[in-house]
Amino acid sequence: PALLIHCIKEIEQRGLQEVGIYRLNVVESQVKELKERILKSRTGLFDLSHYQDIHLICGVVKDFLRSLSESLLTNA
Repeated sequence: PALLIHCIKEIEQRGLQEVGIYRLNVVESQVKELKERILKSRTGLFDLSHYQDIHLICGVVKDFLRSLSESLLTNA
């Protein structure tokens, strides 16, 4: 999905040296708001560069993966 690819590209560009990447929690309402903005963008290329908190973008990725109807990793 475009949302996932777009967020991961941004994280790879400027977040891989960040301490606690994908571990630190952020405000859930901010995650939901950013996710909705990305999904509503017409171009699919929502500019994430002005979001200083890379953990917020990671939160969008985590929220997306949690919302999948089937788990990404199964017990099998």
